[in-house]
Amino acid sequence: MRRSVVADRTVGTWSRAEACQPIDINSLADSRLVCITKADNLGRKLEAHLEQLNPPARISIRVQTYQIAKDLVCSGEGLALIDPLPPSQRARNCRSA
Repeated sequence: MRRSVVADRTVGTWSRAEACQPIDINSLADSRLVCITKADNLGRKLEAHLEQLNPPARISIRVQTYQIAKDLVCSGEGLALIDPLPPSQRARNCRSA
């Protein structure tokens, strides 16, 4: 099963058309990011990929929840990659896969 990740960003970062398109991870090179902690499985995987970028993404802060990441982005702290599914939905998808 393929998981999707949503980029949360400050309003005005991208046009409406760009905001509806998938993001190439290479476009995040040298971007200022709010990342979910490495204690989260998705956080560990994303950070491993982000470290390979040239130049690497700049992680400005690590948080424990996607809601905190979203709130920081809304305050202008940068860009966040978030899991669009709540934990209960992720658990259901894993059981049905």
